[in-house]
Amino acid sequence: MKHLAAIHEPKCLEKFHIENNKLPRNQRRSEPKRPPVVLGENGEVDVEATNEARWENAQSLLIQCEHCGRRFARRKREWEDRIAVHQRSCTAENPAKSVFREKKKSRSVSTKRNGQDKS
Repeated sequence: MKHLAAIHEPKCLEKFHIENNKLPRNQRRSEPKRPPVVLGENGEVDVEATNEARWENAQSLLIQCEHCGRRFARRKREWEDRIAVHQRSCTAENPAKSVFREKKKSRSVSTKRNGQDKS
């Protein structure tokens, strides 16, 4: 499999640079880096730590909305990217609210209604 990566990575990186240079400066991303393979104390691959490093690497490649901070993947399709659609309604004057916070808030409200709040 290593020989496939040796072929894939340079071509993929070349394509990344071509596509990235087409973007407006505020949406350009830094060059993706290969995440490290984490070895455990016994010298074997620590699968959990390696997967965590890969997850963090993937998250760093997402494009962040300049108004609300939400992050989006860039799609390889001809139709609009999700961030472009998002930014039609998310502006500096009216940034989108955090979806995570809203869900968390609604859960606490529902537990209070059901008499389950112990505070």
